[in-house]
Amino acid sequence: MIEKELKAISLTNITVLCDRTVKESELSYLKDEYDAIYIGTGQWEKGFSINPDTFQIADTPFFAGGRLCGEGDSVIRSVSTGKRAAISIERYLKKISLTASREREGSFPTPLEYPTIKEIGLNGNGPYDLDYTQEEAEEEAKRCLTCQCDACINGCSHLKRFRIRPKSYGRQIKINEDVIMGTRYANTMINSCTMCGLCKEECFTDIGMDELVRETRVSMVEHNKMPPSAHDFALRDMEFSNGSQFFMAKPPPPIPEAERQLRERELFTYPRIAFSSYAQSVFKGSEPDCQQSDYVFFPGCQLSASCPQYVEKTYEYLLDTIKEGVGIMLGCCGAPADWAGRNDLLEETLARMRENWIKMGKPIFIFSCSSCIRIFEKYLPEISFLSLWEIFQRYGLPEQKSAGKDSSRLDEKITLNVHDACSTRYNKEVHESVRWIVSQLGYAVEELKYTKERTKCCGFGGLVFYANRDQAKDFVLDRTRESQKDLLVYCAMCKDLFVDMNQPTFHVLDLIFSEDLAASAQRRMPNLSQKNENRRLLKRRLISRYWGDEKESTKEEQGNKVITIDKEIWDLMESRYILYEDVKSVLIHGEKTENVFYQPEENTYLSHLRIKNITYWVKYKMENEMLKVIRVYSHRMEVMDFSV
Repeated sequence: MIEKELKAISLTNITVLCDRTVKESELSYLKDEYDAIYIGTGQWEKGFSINPDTFQIADTPFFAGGRLCGEGDSVIRSVSTGKRAAISIERYLKKISLTASREREGSFPTPLEYPTIKEIGLNGNGPYDLDYTQEEAEEEAKRCLTCQCDACINGCSHLKRFRIRPKSYGRQIKINEDVIMGTRYANTMINSCTMCGLCKEECFTDIGMDELVRETRVSMVEHNKMPPSAHDFALRDMEFSNGSQFFMAKPPPPIPEAERQLRERELFTYPRIAFSSYAQSVFKGSEPDCQQSDYVFFPGCQLSASCPQYVEKTYEYLLDTIKEGVGIMLGCCGAPADWAGRNDLLEETLARMRENWIKMGKPIFIFSCSSCIRIFEKYLPEISFLSLWEIFQRYGLPEQKSAGKDSSRLDEKITLNVHDACSTRYNKEVHESVRWIVSQLGYAVEELKYTKERTKCCGFGGLVFYANRDQAKDFVLDRTRESQKDLLVYCAMCKDLFVDMNQPTFHVLDLIFSEDLAASAQRRMPNLSQKNENRRLLKRRLISRYWGDEKESTKEEQGNKVITIDKEIWDLMESRYILYEDVKSVLIHGEKTENVFYQPEENTYLSHLRIKNITYWVKYKMENEMLKVIRVYSHRMEVMDFSV
C-alpha cells in the first residue's frame, strides 16, 4: 500500500529522496531555491525552535514534523504532524494566518465522555519488526474502543426501535416539517416518543428530545399535519373526564352535627386554638353555599378510572386526618392535550382549573397522579400542591396498616423494585416519601439501575399507548426485564401497563388499602368502557355519601333491549378504541330509526352512526329480546344518506 501511494506521488512533479541526510550548509541553498521546505528527517545535526501548533521553524520558510518534533517513534503522530505542517505550508504560501481556527487539529479534548468502566481490557500482541499477520491485525483491532456516546439510546426503547440518534432525529423532524405534499414518514416516529426526558438526563451535554418533540407536535397540529387518529381517543377520553359525567369541584362536605358540637366544645376548653386554622375549619363547609377550602384532593382521571375504590378511601382518610378541611375536584389536568400538541385544549383546561381554584379560596392541591404534578409544575406555578405521598409522610399512615397487624399484608421480608414515575423525575420529595411509606409498612426496596431522576417511562407518556401500541409494549418489556422483583409504582397507568404484560406490580395504595395484596399485584386493568363507567360511578358515590342532598343529572337512555357482547368482541373493541357507549348509541339509533341493513341469509342487522368525527358500525342479531353484537368497526369516512 505504501509503495502504491509513493508511486502515485512520483507521477506528479514531486521528487522523493529517501535516506538522505540534510546538512546545515544546504539550508541556505534550499531557502533560495524553494518557497517553502518541509523537513521530515528523523535526525538532525542541531536543535531548532519548532512552533508546536504550526510546525514552522522560527520565522523561516522551513517546516518540520515527525521525530524532529519530539513525537517519539509513533508513526501515527508522525503522520499527524506531517499533515498539519502541510496545512501550515499552504497557508504560508497563500499569506494567510497560520494559527486561526486550528483548535480541532491533532489530539484535542472533546466534550465526549466515554465511560471505560464497562470495557474489558485485552492484552496486545506487542511490537513487531515485521508486518502483522491477518489474525494478529484482527486481534489488535479488537482492542480499539468505539468512542461514541450512546447513553441516550441504551436507556430509550424509542431511539432503539427507530435506530436513530438525536442529531439524525432532529434532521428527520425538519425534513418531515418541510414536506408540502406527499407522505410524512416521520409522523409515526414523532408520535412514538414518550417525552419522558430520560435522554436529556443521560446526555452529558443536556441534549433532550422531549421539548423538541412537543414543539413539533404543536407545529404539526397548527399546520394540519398531525394524523387525526394518533391522539383522537386520548383527547376524547380527556373530554369525557372534563365533562358533566365526571368533572366536579366540591368544598369540604358539611361536618356532621355531633362532630361539630364536639369541635366547638374543644374551642372553649382550649382558648389558645380559638383563632387557628383548625378553629376556622369547625365552621368552614357547614353552610350549604360555602365554597372555601384549605386543601383540595385531585385524584386525576386515571386512578379514578382504574382504582376508584382507592379514591374513596383516600378522601375518607384526608377528611379524617386534615382538620382544616379538604375539598375534592374530579377531572383531567390536561396532560393528554399537552402531549398531543393541542395548546388550545390545554389552555382551556388550565383556565378552568385556575377558575375553580380561585372559587374554592385558592386551596393547596393534593395529587395522587404524577402527570398532574408535572402539568401544575410547568403551567400553573402559582398553585401550591403536595403529593399524596408527602401527606402520608406528614400525617402518618392509616393505623391498621402501619401497625403491621393487617392480615392482608405480604411477608415482611419481601423486597420490591420501585419504578419511579417519569413525570416526577426531579421531584425528590415524592421519591423520598414513597420510600418512607414502603419502609413504614415493613418492606425493603431494591433500586433499579434506572431509578429516581434516571427512571424510565412505562410507555403511556406522550400518548404512545394510543399512537403506537407496539412501541408502548417495547417500553414495558424493557422495564420489566430490568426488574428481578415485584414492582412497586405510584402511577395508575404504570401499574395497568406492567400487569397487562404479566409483571406482578403493586401500587402504593395497594399496600395501604388493599384487602388482598397477593391478588392486587396481578389485577388487570379495566377495559376502556369500564374505565368510563368507574368514573361515572365514583362521582355518584362521592356525592351520595358526602353531599347527599344533591341529585345527579347524568340520566342515560338505556333502550328497551339488553345488549350482549362476547369476550372476543370486547377485545376487538379494546384494540380499536371503541367504547360500549358508542356501540349502545349505534344500536339505539338503529332501533329507533329502523335505518339498518338486514341480511336474511344470516338473519343479522347492520347499523351505523357517526359520533363526532368517527363513523361506527355494529353488526348484530336479535335473540329473545336481546341484541347480540356480532362485529364492530369504525372509520373516519362519513356515510352520506341520499333520499330519492
